[in-house]
Parts: sequence; C-alpha cells; structure tokens
Amino acid sequence: MKIGYFGTPEHSAKLLEALIDSQLTEVLFVVTNPDRPKGRSKIPEPGPVKKKALEYNIPVFQYESIKKEKEKALSDFGLFSADLYVVFAYGSILPKEVYAHSTLTSINLHGSLLPDLRGASPVQTALWKGYTKTGITIQYIGEKMDEGDILLTKEVEITPEDNTGTLMDKITDAGIESILQLLKTYDGKPFPSVPQAHDKATYCGKIKSEDRILDWSLKSEELHNRIRALYPDMIATTTFRDKRMNILKQNLLLCL
Repeated sequence: MKIGYFGTPEHSAKLLEALIDSQLTEVLFVVTNPDRPKGRSKIPEPGPVKKKALEYNIPVFQYESIKKEKEKALSDFGLFSADLYVVFAYGSILPKEVYAHSTLTSINLHGSLLPDLRGASPVQTALWKGYTKTGITIQYIGEKMDEGDILLTKEVEITPEDNTGTLMDKITDAGIESILQLLKTYDGKPFPSVPQAHDKATYCGKIKSEDRILDWSLKSEELHNRIRALYPDMIATTTFRDKRMNILKQNLLLCL
C-alpha cells in the first residue's frame, strides 16, 4: 500500500518509522509542520517527523496553513499516487479537498476511545479526569473533528504512576500495533467501519497556561491528577512563601 503520512512530534515519528520498517507500506511523502526556532539561538529546527523522513530520503512538504495553501498541497500530492493518507498528531485540521484526495481517503489515529474525548488533549484530559483506562481509535477523517467512522479501537490501562509522557508512550505503542494490524487486512477495498455514537460524545480543549497553577482547595486526588496530566509538556506550578515552585512529581498518600 502506498501512503502519504501527516505528523509532527516525536511519538508520530515512531509510527512513521514503524510503517516504513513494516514493509506493509511504501511512504511516498511526509507532511509536517514548518521548522520552528528552538533554544537561545532561535535557529529554526526540523521536528521529529521531518528528521525521520529525511533519514529515509522521503520527500517532505511543509505548509504554514494547509487550509490556505490547499491548492499548492494538492498540486504537490498530485505528483504521487497514494492509496491512503495516515494522520497522527499533524497539528492542523485537513480541509476536505486534502483528506479526500487519496484513493481510499484518510485515516487518523486518535488518543482516546471515541466518541469520548474528542478534541485536542485526549491524553492529558484522561489523566486530568482520573480515568483508569483510555485507548486509541483509528477513524476515517470527516468534515467535523474526530467525528469520522471508526475502523478499530484498543484499550490502554492508566496506572496511578502514569503521566502524560508515559501514557503517550502507551498510546503510541497501541496505535502502532493497531494500524499495522489494520493494514494487514487490506484487500484493495475500503476498510470496514462503524459510525460513532454521536449522542455519547465528550470533548476536550487545549490545556491552557493558567491550568498550570494549582488550586489547593481541590481534593488531593484532583491535584495528583492535574500534576501528572501536565507533565512533562507543561509543569504544574504553585507559590510558597512568595516564591514560585514547579512540581514535577508527587505521591498520593492514603491515610487510614
């Protein structure tokens, strides 16, 4: 199967490499966010997916806004004949003209058991809300975010020690296993799918900077969940004796 791959961060690069190594697919091109300034030098650096693509000499396309630049994107993708587009943490919503461009349309790997936790922060929100399990969903991309029909799901356990970093690793591993499982069933026809139960949908937005500030009026379990939901991408913070403190990790003690 010939695919175009859309993704940007480290965990998306892991899926890209797994697809390349699987020999189930030929990755024709990669689409990723533009290089961003990093460090004190502010020199633009490529993201993990771009670095991985270049390792394998795969063509890379980058757009400041794929919605505004969709005509150029379609022209770029027209140089290839992809059967399927695979999307995992690309960072932008694809316009219909783009996600419907490949022969079999596009699939997305989402970090929750849809229709629960549609939106931008499913992994963080599962921790924030104290879930003991979550999962991944492979879905067709539709006109509305995370509302496409479901091809495959897989549960993932959440332990009390998990934070966003460790849970994202679990989500990525489950996603890799599930996508490879799905691709092995390809017989030249669209993958079978089922509609979502839209009446049971829940939603999650982006974690905001002000969410880092701990509210000590909350129960200990709620504080525990917030701290681990924020780590390592955003660090929980508080003030003690007029000094700001960052809280990286905590233990929840059970008082008998």
